[in-house]
Amino acid sequence: GLSICKLTVEKWGGEIWVDPGYTDGARFVFTHPLDIEQPKK
Repeated sequence: GLSICKLTVEKWGGEIWVDPGYTDGARFVFTHPLDIEQPKK
């Protein structure tokens, strides 16, 4: 499960890590870059 998440997130150009400040189990955080197109005028 987690290895698939890691591969997918990295393929998208993001990062995944464990939130060290979360003490009630494990929380995984990820980033995902967005390429937002400006609306055509």
